[in-house]
Amino acid sequence: MRDALKARVEHGVFGYTAPPEELRAAIVDRLAARYGWRVEPSWIVFLPGVVPGLHVAARRLLAPGERALVPTPVYQHFKRAVELAPRPHTEVPLVLQDGRWVFDFDVIKRTPARVAYLCNPQNPGGTVFTRAELLRLAELTRDATIVSDEIHCDLVLDRGAKHVPIASLAPEISRRTVTLMSANKAFNFPAAGCAWAVVEEAQLREAMSADARAHALPSPSVFGYIATLAALREGDAWLAAQIEYLRGNRDLVASRSLPARSSARRASSD
Repeated sequence: MRDALKARVEHGVFGYTAPPEELRAAIVDRLAARYGWRVEPSWIVFLPGVVPGLHVAARRLLAPGERALVPTPVYQHFKRAVELAPRPHTEVPLVLQDGRWVFDFDVIKRTPARVAYLCNPQNPGGTVFTRAELLRLAELTRDATIVSDEIHCDLVLDRGAKHVPIASLAPEISRRTVTLMSANKAFNFPAAGCAWAVVEEAQLREAMSADARAHALPSPSVFGYIATLAALREGDAWLAAQIEYLRGNRDLVASRSLPARSSARRASSD
C-alpha cells in the first residue's frame, strides 16, 4: 500500500478525481469472496468516511419526526447523528449474555421505527452477530430501513465466528439496507479518508449520494481511493498477520487478572 501511495505522490497531480472503476470491481469481488455476498458495482456509493454515512442516513433517510432505533452501548456517533439531525430516537439496550452483547428483541418488538441502526461487529462490545440473530432483527424491523455499520468486518478475532453482512441474508432485506464499509480500520489508514455504502434500492441510493453529488459532503481523497484499492488487492497477507497479532494481545490480556481496586489504590498511595 505504501508503494501505491508513493507512486501517486511521484505522479505529482493531486486535483479532483472520480472513483476508479477498478475499485468498484475490487469491492464487488471482495464481498463475494469473503462473504458470498453478490452486489452490483452500481450499488456502491463512495463517502469520505463511515461516520459521515451515519449522519447522512439520519438526515436523508428520516423525515423530521420519524424515529430511529439506536443500540446501546455503541460508538458515540450513532447517537450523535440522530441528535444533530435532529430526529427522535429510542435507545435499544443490548443485553450481556455469556460474554456477548446481544439484542433485547422485546424492546425492538414494541418500538416502531423508520430506521434501525446496526453495528456489526459491535463496537465497543465486539459481538459478531450470528445469522439467526440478524434474521430475527430483520424480521422485527421489517418496516424500517436498516443502516448497518460493518467497518470492523475484517477484524474478527474469534476463530469460530464469521461476519455475516445483514444485507446478504435475503433479497428483501438487501433492498431496505444501507451497508456502510471501509478498509480504513482493518488496514490502518483512516486519515486517507475513503468509505462506501452498498445500497441496492435506487431511492435509498439517491438519498445516500445526494450530499456528495451536491458537494455538501466532500469526496474521498485521491489517497483514500489509492490506499483502499491497494489494500483490497494486495493486503490480505498483511491483514492475516495483523489478526494473529491482535489475537495474541487479546489472549494475553484475557489470561491475566487485573488487580483489585483496593490493591491498586494502596499501591498508588505508597
